[in-house]
Amino acid sequence: PPSPSPSREPAPPHLSPYEPPAPLDIPRNRFVRQEAIDRYQVNRHKDFKHEWRVFDEVMAFPLIQAEFSR
Repeated sequence: PPSPSPSREPAPPHLSPYEPPAPLDIPRNRFVRQEAIDRYQVNRHKDFKHEWRVFDEVMAFPLIQAEFSR
């Protein structure tokens, strides 16, 4: 039988609008193999979630914001 998937970490609490978000801590010192370092160097600038970027751009339009703020 397939093994159960590990449980997810709890979601972080919502930040207040006055707190700037903390920068992401990328554990570069935890890469064990050179292939992993090379893969990170190649992939770190790629946009894997095109839909999220487009969603954010669309939600920024005043007409859309007005529709969702009703």
